[in-house]
Amino acid sequence: FIIDGGICANRIGSNQCSGDPSVNRLFKTLQALADDPNKIVISGWLITHIHNDHAGAFIDLAEKPEYLSKITIKQVIYSQPADSDMADGNQPKRLNWMPDALEKMKISKTVKAHPGQEFYFADLKLTILGCHDLVKPANITRHNNASVVSMIEFGGKKMLFLADSEKDSNPKLETLYGSTLDADILQVAHHGYNNTNAGIVYK
Repeated sequence: FIIDGGICANRIGSNQCSGDPSVNRLFKTLQALADDPNKIVISGWLITHIHNDHAGAFIDLAEKPEYLSKITIKQVIYSQPADSDMADGNQPKRLNWMPDALEKMKISKTVKAHPGQEFYFADLKLTILGCHDLVKPANITRHNNASVVSMIEFGGKKMLFLADSEKDSNPKLETLYGSTLDADILQVAHHGYNNTNAGIVYK
């Protein structure tokens, strides 16, 4: 099971990538973990939001047939606001990234994430807590507030993944869920950025 996966350098509204993109390191890691490095099975892949530093490796994978020939992806979960919901000037540049990648990879099962959904992958449980639904009907001025926020339960531990959720979405998480957000492991919001209003969630 994968969350996001890494960055592609220098993608701003384009499929061009320079440097050593994360997809190369990700593929090598998957080969090292797989029972058969030529038959990698990914049960689920969650893309938290369509920013280059989160979705970049997934989108790059669509351009790597030599990797795809050794990978089976059973399910992709993501959430992408409609263009009409966005007041983010860069949104049109990103709108086709995921649909284009999914079509190239011929992914058979995709799920649009919404709060309240639960998914099970062997002994891993994924619960969707938030996405752009929390901000609507207001327009989303920063794509980070469209992040899929999730709780993963695995190995007797609860892990809260806030992705890049910011000040428009985090207060709503606290209001909706309160102490049920308690977790053993926390991924801090937006790289620790101080404009997230996440302090109320961290408590």
